[in-house]
Amino acid sequence: MAKLQDLVKLKRSVRIQEQDFDVHPLSLATLGSLVLRFKGLADVLEGGDIVEAIVSEGDSAVVAVAAAALRESEDDVRSIVSPVEQLDVILSSLELTLPEDPVRLGETIARAVLLAERVAGALGRKSSNS
Repeated sequence: MAKLQDLVKLKRSVRIQEQDFDVHPLSLATLGSLVLRFKGLADVLEGGDIVEAIVSEGDSAVVAVAAAALRESEDDVRSIVSPVEQLDVILSSLELTLPEDPVRLGETIARAVLLAERVAGALGRKSSNS
């Protein structure tokens, strides 16, 4: 019997300082949290270029996405991984993450962000009513 894991690559190897590291696809939850944290990534929700959006947000966004893809801390990525290697990590992760239809990804992330905002709002109302 087939398993869902058989449908997609779950990781890719990238060279960082002459060693191989596993790069993983970004989960929908991770993508949603990155969009909430870096508002400029919202361009992706309207079909914008995701790599351009990440780079335009600056060093913090690049490091955050690379760290998420490597499953390492942002501090370690910032201090150990070169900017070129960070971009290689991001590109590799996005190749694993993005479906064939990037517009569909944007729509999916938009729904996830709206849901996260509704949940956060509901939790905020619940705690203020307590």
